[in-house]
Amino acid sequence: MKVLHWAAPVLLAALAWAVAPMPADPVVVPGVAPQSPGQSAVEVPQVASPPAIWDQPPAASGPPAVGRLQIPNLGIDAAVEPVLVDAKGSMAVPSGPGRVGWYSAGPRPGAAGDAVLDGHLDTAAGSAVFARLGSLRPGAAIVVLWGAGKSLHFTVSSLRLYDFDAHPDGLFATAGPPRISLITCAGRWDAQLGTYRQRLVVEAVLTRS
Repeated sequence: MKVLHWAAPVLLAALAWAVAPMPADPVVVPGVAPQSPGQSAVEVPQVASPPAIWDQPPAASGPPAVGRLQIPNLGIDAAVEPVLVDAKGSMAVPSGPGRVGWYSAGPRPGAAGDAVLDGHLDTAAGSAVFARLGSLRPGAAIVVLWGAGKSLHFTVSSLRLYDFDAHPDGLFATAGPPRISLITCAGRWDAQLGTYRQRLVVEAVLTRS
């Protein structure tokens, strides 16, 4: 996912391991159609000495977790680690297929705006943490454990599919009601581009803290 530094459009171009993922059938979200193509790409400002995660294989162990993401309907209870951007200006991926990345230059979960978390659909070795994210439905519960035992309860409000290079309005926003966006790959693997053709974005609003 390409990200512009705050209050600017974003591109959803990353979320791929250095090794090619397993080809997969598209994520099908009943009643949810891909957004219209044609949005122009936006160049992303580079940060000083960004972490070059894009071109590296998953690490055996990641940085210290800052929280946990729990999705009871999917049996997910995953460590959340901070990420920034990689050498190509894309939102960095978490260090392992069972972990979730939080864009730490933006809002934290529970704060005003959109806290963005990413995770892999799969790797060459098999399914990853967000393999079944597309099976969620509006109304599903998500819990983020953050800080000193603080539980933040979110409710899924929408699921949307975007082209991999889209820049959806509101994603990475720093103002507005507290919410989270969970992002993973979707659609078909494009070997020529080296990425999946779509991104699934699940938005959830804070309902209890």
